Amino acid sequence: MATQAVLPQRQSEFQQVIRSWDRRLRAQQSLVWLPRALWPGLVLGIVLAIVSRLRPWLLSGQILMATAITLVVVLLAMMLLVWLWQRSPLASARQFDVQFGLKERMSAALELMDGRITSHEEITSRQLDDAWNKAGFVKLSEDLPLIWHGREWMFGVLMAALLAVLLILPNPQAAAVEQASDTQAAIDAAAEEVKDIIPDVAADSELDEAEREQLLQTLETSLDTLESPEITPEEAFAALSSAETALQEQADQLNQQLDAQNAALQQAADQLRQASSAEPQNAGQGDSAQEISDMLNQMAQQIENMDASQRQAAQNALEQAAQDLQSVSPQAAQQMQQAAQQMQQGNNSAAQSSMQQASQQMQQTSQGQQAQQNSAQQMQQSANQAQQAASQVAQQSQQQGQPQNQQGQQGQQSQQSQQGQSSQQQGQGSQQGQQGNQPGQEGAQPSSGQQGGQQSGQQSQQGSGSEGQQGNQSSQSPSSGTGGGAGDQEGGPSESGGQQSSGPIETNNNPDGQGVDPSAELFDPRRLNQQGDDTVVLEPDASDMPVAEGDFAENAPGDVTVPYQELFSDYRDDANQALESDYIPLGMRDVVRDYFSSLEPGQSNSGNNAP
Repeated sequence: MATQAVLPQRQSEFQQVIRSWDRRLRAQQSLVWLPRALWPGLVLGIVLAIVSRLRPWLLSGQILMATAITLVVVLLAMMLLVWLWQRSPLASARQFDVQFGLKERMSAALELMDGRITSHEEITSRQLDDAWNKAGFVKLSEDLPLIWHGREWMFGVLMAALLAVLLILPNPQAAAVEQASDTQAAIDAAAEEVKDIIPDVAADSELDEAEREQLLQTLETSLDTLESPEITPEEAFAALSSAETALQEQADQLNQQLDAQNAALQQAADQLRQASSAEPQNAGQGDSAQEISDMLNQMAQQIENMDASQRQAAQNALEQAAQDLQSVSPQAAQQMQQAAQQMQQGNNSAAQSSMQQASQQMQQTSQGQQAQQNSAQQMQQSANQAQQAASQVAQQSQQQGQPQNQQGQQGQQSQQSQQGQSSQQQGQGSQQGQQGNQPGQEGAQPSSGQQGGQQSGQQSQQGSGSEGQQGNQSSQSPSSGTGGGAGDQEGGPSESGGQQSSGPIETNNNPDGQGVDPSAELFDPRRLNQQGDDTVVLEPDASDMPVAEGDFAENAPGDVTVPYQELFSDYRDDANQALESDYIPLGMRDVVRDYFSSLEPGQSNSGNNAP
């Protein structure tokens, strides 16, 4: 019995020992898994850093943040898994029996104390004492040492050093990433602007149901486009331009209605002002509806003191004003018409009542006009906000494309330089090389071709860095006595009289429209499938004779080129006509206008000639 009373105390002591061993085991496991838990975050950071150097993706701060978050998450997951994993005392005792070589003493002791194994009290007491004595010889520092895996820690240190180097060294894609981030920020700000506009439009009482529904549908469509994760700056600009156009059209419609109402109210006020002997209180304040209301009240008060001529003038003024106000306030127009008829019948009290009711209607009209004006201003303000947001997106998009444009310009200049050097070598060649591809010139003097070849070589040497247009323009010498067609000479254009032009050739637009890239192939309608030796030349068929006899002269050779000045004027007229219409959104009009301004003859176009 004494043994049965002591068992709970002994059981608590055994469990406490096992828990201390379990804590030591968990500490050992934590130290073993700690460097391994650092690897996923470091590997992720290195991968993100390498990919971000190959293409625009993340900045160094963003990579560091992603790495830190991954490290914290993995470390927390490891610690929770190690320390919160539940193990029963019996399972831990069996594990420690094997690990410490206790030959199942601790697990048997727990089973005896739990009653899972029945035995004699004396035997139970002896077994518990034996297990307790053996447990006292366990040295945790030797049997459960805190293990440091140096290779694993060194591997983690090397990965951390590599990541630090990748983050510290300048990233060539950082500028593009920042510009893309700024562009996305501008798109997000534009989406917030549209979100703020939608409730204002939904609460606008001056819009009818159809107008409100159509405008809200346009705004919601633009918002959905702006909130798309894969949206491009061009799509964002188009969505904002659509929203701006819808808001601007609604604002213009409200302003047109206000202008028409104000014109009618002003005419009615003029009619009543001529018949009124007193100046209204709100005269000159711009509120014609309130002015009409005041004049109607004054006229109602003075109706008893009017003579015959004044009554006739007031009656005519009321009739004319009623006609003017028919489209603005039909109720007020009806009351004024009734007042004129009642004055004609001599019923002054009824006329006064009708004029007072008309005055009240005009006050309501004044309030409605003010609300409509506020609505138009709100629509205009919303359109301006959408336009500003579109301008921000376009500006950020242009800045994002500048590095690529600069690279393209550098490559273009290098290609132009090579073309100029090639033109210089060809300009010093033989006379046949200069005259090998000149359709439309027959019987030209040899001296003319020779001078043109010399001029082309010298001019190409002076303008080696300019457009290829300068290296392949047609030449024509008046002294040769022949008609010049569209040429394909290598080098610059020949001056009249065979004189060489002096000074560098500017890269402005050529109004003659004859600039041709020396590396381009001219279109020859007589040749098909021009590949190697498989050239098919179309010649006139001998059997293709006219049915009727007669004198048929050969077609005179002509020039199929069109001067650039004529083409530009046609393009400019079409562009101006489109700009004046509603076909081009407001946000795109400046872009179109600037584009055609850059194509104007005589304007520098950064080395890009007009098509």
